[in-house]
Amino acid sequence: MLYPSPGNVVLVSYIFFFLMIRRPPRSTLSSSSAASDVYKRQTYSTTDLKPIQILDMEGDPNKPVVSGVIKSAANPHSGVSNGKYVFMADYDLGTVGAARIDGDKLVEETEMVITADRFLSDLRKGWESGTAPYAYGDDVTVHGEGLYIDHNHLFVAYNINPKDKGWMEYKDGVLAEYEILGNGKLKFKGAARIGKNVDSVRINKYNDHYIMNGIGGMQHYGGERNPESGIFMVSAHAGEGLTKPAENSRQAVVPQNVIQELDNHFSDFYNCKITPDGQAYILAYGLNAGKVNQFQVYKTTVSNLYSSNPVSWEKIIDTSPDNGWFGRIDYDFYTKRLWAEIGSELKVYTDGDKNPTHTWEARSFSTNEHHYTFNSVAVISGDKVTGELAGVRWAAPSGIAVYNNPEIKTSLSKKIYKTAVTGTAKDTAYKKLTADNKNYKFNEDVDINRDIGFGDLRTNAYAGVFAREGNDIVIDTVGHVLEMHLSNDIGSPVGIFAGTVSYTHLRAHETDSYLVCRLLLEKKKKPITQNNVSMR
Repeated sequence: MLYPSPGNVVLVSYIFFFLMIRRPPRSTLSSSSAASDVYKRQTYSTTDLKPIQILDMEGDPNKPVVSGVIKSAANPHSGVSNGKYVFMADYDLGTVGAARIDGDKLVEETEMVITADRFLSDLRKGWESGTAPYAYGDDVTVHGEGLYIDHNHLFVAYNINPKDKGWMEYKDGVLAEYEILGNGKLKFKGAARIGKNVDSVRINKYNDHYIMNGIGGMQHYGGERNPESGIFMVSAHAGEGLTKPAENSRQAVVPQNVIQELDNHFSDFYNCKITPDGQAYILAYGLNAGKVNQFQVYKTTVSNLYSSNPVSWEKIIDTSPDNGWFGRIDYDFYTKRLWAEIGSELKVYTDGDKNPTHTWEARSFSTNEHHYTFNSVAVISGDKVTGELAGVRWAAPSGIAVYNNPEIKTSLSKKIYKTAVTGTAKDTAYKKLTADNKNYKFNEDVDINRDIGFGDLRTNAYAGVFAREGNDIVIDTVGHVLEMHLSNDIGSPVGIFAGTVSYTHLRAHETDSYLVCRLLLEKKKKPITQNNVSMR
């Protein structure tokens, strides 16, 4: 299943099989905006195939806008589209099916199909050339699970099982990257290691990082858990993709407070959602006698996932459902809603509330008792935004006559610092500028220039000035320029961060001077976003 932007909800029983598709926007509102459609597969058969329908949930959901048979993906676990092609990852055949959108029809593109044999061949060639971490022979079964499409690059998450063991045993999974060429073909780029049993996995993209969960092995039904269950991060190299397998894959270190809960409830990681500001919502639960047992959702940050010494994850949901076989979560960054499919109930938690603001039961949507349990719940579209796009508008702060002065120039001999001002004893680089780790006096032009790195483990903030837990900071820049360049990679770039019970005071020249703050979002050949703040 593919997980687009949250908002509207599709509830799935056993009558039809639905997949979510994220596609380019209908209008020209923004190159980053996107709309969502729904795939509807009408049978569960590899022989008696019916047309797959794409439904427009903003129009009439009873009238498909596109339909067609994709023979190469009879039992898809996920689907994606770039607006021109539709791709589906098939579980039974281990293929990635492909079709071209031609008006209201899906036309299968056989030359773009990635069969299981082709994938294994690509993986072996990649291993021999150094662009894949390992290879498998013909003694394994391949299952297509997760998909993500980024412009003309297709990412596929595969499950691998030994043929003689079936789903009783799992080998390390594979995240493979294919480039969509202009001639309607796919080219293998590289691969990375991911976890075992990435069943219908959501592939989260955060900057150049792909983050997902792995169940860790066979799903157990009480009394046992998978110690290899975890959260896996794959880093793509700018312009190179997954071409350096020795460098681009790692598993998050799980803190002890979470390990203890996993052990107590025989739980594994089943879902993961990453927000645009680097917050991570992670679902863990166990199965007991065919039911979800102790449904728990944790909140942490991308920086903490990458840390070798993580702080504790915050447990935000902890409940034991009475019935139901599945669990799933989604989070809407803009409305601050956390959606939780908890067994046979759907609950919505708003803005950090401990108790749900809304609850629906599966039985509320059917009079057939066989449909009283959710198979899956997917959030398919965010809240609508109407009107013109907001633009950046400059306004002079009260009392400052010049707010965008072109005469601001930094001295070529400016002092460059690679660490943040924190108001603590850790500020050894700034020891000549402060006597008390609170008041900092800059006697020359300064550039706080932090390259790619981790943000704060609890907030993910990657700041030039970072004040928290009562560490107040006063910075005096009278007569000089302070610039901040903060790379956007794992931490979320923030010029100045002031946490709870802390403040940051910036002192410029009191008379006949100006204060300038610039926010620059810049895409270069190497995709790094920077925040720049200049003060004088």
